[in-house]
Amino acid sequence: MMDHGIELTPPERRVSKPPLRHVHIQPLFEQELINTLNAVASNQELEAESRKAQFGKPNKSSLQKYKSASRLKQLADKFVTDEKPTTKNTSSIDLVQYPRDYGLNPDDVTALDNHIHQNELKQMGSTDGLTGLLTRNGLYYKLKQEFFEQTQPENRRTLSPVKPAWLEYETGCVLFIDADWFKLVNDLHHHAIGDIVLKILTSTLMQIFRRDEDFIVRYGGEELVVILPGITLDQIQSRYTSFIHGYHNDLSKDVNIPETLHKETVSIGAAIYSQSDLIRITEADLLDYDSITNALSRLTEPADRACYEAKKAGRNRLVLFRGYPDNFETVLPD
Repeated sequence: MMDHGIELTPPERRVSKPPLRHVHIQPLFEQELINTLNAVASNQELEAESRKAQFGKPNKSSLQKYKSASRLKQLADKFVTDEKPTTKNTSSIDLVQYPRDYGLNPDDVTALDNHIHQNELKQMGSTDGLTGLLTRNGLYYKLKQEFFEQTQPENRRTLSPVKPAWLEYETGCVLFIDADWFKLVNDLHHHAIGDIVLKILTSTLMQIFRRDEDFIVRYGGEELVVILPGITLDQIQSRYTSFIHGYHNDLSKDVNIPETLHKETVSIGAAIYSQSDLIRITEADLLDYDSITNALSRLTEPADRACYEAKKAGRNRLVLFRGYPDNFETVLPD
């Protein structure tokens, strides 16, 4: 194979250059960077094939795309085979700012920059605007960032010297929470009141589950998912009454909430998960929303089933999933 002269060792003296149009929320390091280079190379190849098909033969533009894909793949291979300085933490920012140091040309940089920019736009949707909770995407990005920072040895001293707490636990508990009759609340009292109820529900959860390693996610509509590393089903059962009392107390204190809503109920399903279920989410394809959703669904499915059982049995209860096929335990509020 022809060597395109890619040299990963930057020169000793470089003139600082401004980055392109984007501003990185989080620079991509190591495995993420390798994945990004390969993803951009694949995109370049697809565009080359499309242009080749459009004109019926290779043209200048398609050939440039093929060459760009080759350079990007070669650079990714250099990182994979560890042909790089062990003292330097190369990130996506370096590649965009100093492309010649890595054997890239302006076409490669533009493609890389556009790719990272699009991913950053997706990441901006990581927080729910109403509740301030993580969204599904937000959970994915948070787990992925913490996992890769921890598992890349060369980054530990500069990024995350402390192991993320959720990686300390082999198992944990996931809750699937559904606000009962929430559509009726919106229909009878309008969405403004429904929004306040949902914010109070969120606030109460954050008071009960406030460790750094706890994840509270707005899964969709009035559905919330809580991921609690190191927590057992018995511990959830002991906290259930405190949560319900706190929720009703907070509802009654808010002057905007009608008295008829002071005892709003929730249905909760709870199940145990393994650490590998969380790590599997970090491996979901960043560009494929279905992959992220499927990974999250595998994590939440047992708790979701338990929540369904709670609603089927009359709502306003906690159902613990104790194992397959249908080993459920019901806990009623005091």
